[in-house]
Amino acid sequence: MGRGALVVGAVSALLAGVPLCLGSAASARSAAPPVIDRTFGCTPVALDAALRATDVNAVPVTALEPYDPFQKRSPGFIGVASGGRGADADLVSVRARGWQRFRSTYSPAGVYARAGRCVSSRHSVPLSASGLPGPAVRWAREVTCLGRGRVLVRVRAVLQSPASWQPQTDSVDGARSNVVQASIAVRSERTGKPLAYLELARDGGTKLWHARSCR
Repeated sequence: MGRGALVVGAVSALLAGVPLCLGSAASARSAAPPVIDRTFGCTPVALDAALRATDVNAVPVTALEPYDPFQKRSPGFIGVASGGRGADADLVSVRARGWQRFRSTYSPAGVYARAGRCVSSRHSVPLSASGLPGPAVRWAREVTCLGRGRVLVRVRAVLQSPASWQPQTDSVDGARSNVVQASIAVRSERTGKPLAYLELARDGGTKLWHARSCR
C-alpha cells in the first residue's frame, strides 16, 4: 500500500469517529445535573397592610406532624410555606421520597417552587446557619416568621438521578427525583437578615435553625 493510501485511510478513520465524539459531547451537555441549586424571591401571604407570614417546616423521616391524623409518615421533608395548611401553601419544598402529607394530595419526590409566588432571584443567599441561634431542632417542627415584603429562599438538593427544572403543573415548577440530601436558607429581602436554615440529611434526618423572632 502506498503512502497516499495510508494517509487517506487515516483521515477516513478520523472522520468516522467525529460524529460519535460530537454525539457524546452533546449527550453530556444535555444531561441534567444531579444537583439543583436555585434562589427565589417569594411573596408570603399578607396578614395586614404591612406584615406577611412565612412558615418554615422540617419533618424528619418516619415523623408525623400533629395537624392531620391521616398523614403518612414523613420520608424526610424540608420546606417554606405561607397561607395555611395544604399543598397550595407550599412556596419551596423538598421531599426525599413521595409523601401523602395531606389527605387529598399525594406529592412526588423532588424539589419544587410555587410558580408566580416565587420568582428567580440573583440575590446572594449563603447556605449557612450563621447568624441564627442554636442548637438546631432535630424533630418535626414548624415556625412562623413575620415580616415585611418578600423572603429570599435558596434551595440546594442532591438528586438520586438527573432531573431537569421545568413546569410540573400550572402552578408548580420543579425537578422530580428522589432527593439524597438538601438544604434551604431563608432571608428577609428587605433587611437581608437570616430567618431560617434547614438541612435534610442522607439518612432522612432534618435540622432547623431559626431566628428568635420566628415562633
